[in-house]
Amino acid sequence: MGITIIVITHEMKVVEEICGQVAIIDNSVIAETGNVQEIFTNPKTEIAKRLLFPEGDVQIRIGSRSIRIVFDGSSSYEPVFANMILDCKAPVNIWFADMKNLGGKAVGQMIVQLPEDKSKQEQIIRYLKEHGLTVEEGFDV
Repeated sequence: MGITIIVITHEMKVVEEICGQVAIIDNSVIAETGNVQEIFTNPKTEIAKRLLFPEGDVQIRIGSRSIRIVFDGSSSYEPVFANMILDCKAPVNIWFADMKNLGGKAVGQMIVQLPEDKSKQEQIIRYLKEHGLTVEEGFDV
């Protein structure tokens, strides 16, 4: 219909449900803008991360390597993560996980602590990337 509606809210659920584009404003300055799915799965600014991860005071890295795995809807319906644990024969510690339905696609993320074994860490990261997932190193919430 060619109509633009502006919604101002701190409720991220509202943004997920009804918006296609989002602008994150910090101290009267636009900090980040873009497609809701892109911003919610890959926030770039600290203010966006704080809005999307209100548990921000949680320290993810406790003397170990942590990664953030992004599910963009392309592989979220197959058990990639479970298969990774079975194939790599290595446990991981899940620190945070969130999945959402955005535009009919399941998208989300997990932040996991990897095992101490460096070769297992590399094997896990390689496996996830080979299966089309985005992996960010040392992501802190």
